[in-house]
Amino acid sequence: MKRMSVTENITRRIVDTGQSHIEAYFKGNPENPLIIFLHGFPEYWKVWIKQITYFADAGYYVCAPNQRGYGHSSAPTSRRHYSLDKLSRDITGLIEQLPHDKAVVIGHDWGGGVVYHLATRYPQYISHAVILNMPIPISGGPTFSRNLSN
Repeated sequence: MKRMSVTENITRRIVDTGQSHIEAYFKGNPENPLIIFLHGFPEYWKVWIKQITYFADAGYYVCAPNQRGYGHSSAPTSRRHYSLDKLSRDITGLIEQLPHDKAVVIGHDWGGGVVYHLATRYPQYISHAVILNMPIPISGGPTFSRNLSN
């Protein structure tokens, strides 16, 4: 019996979101519900490899992008290009380029901060939000909230 690699049938695309280029990895049927996994710092898309396979097999169209600044995604040099709003707009732009209106979005660590921002500022793109290993932004006080919104 041939053993399949966990990366088998995963396709790589560079998606132009209108404000950046996002390197994203996909698995599953594009007609199925969309689920997006957002990595934390200093990780990259492959941290989700087991979840990609599991959820694609469970009937989702899975997307694991390299967020801005990682892999072959756009990597501007100025800090101002890494605000939560810009990172969130990368994901809304990604969703807009796919045959979906909404996605389940799951984020770990810094990816969780992006999911919080997406869910509060762009809820029309989110069917479900899952945040792992990230405090609720308001619990960090004014400094934390200010840094997240800038």
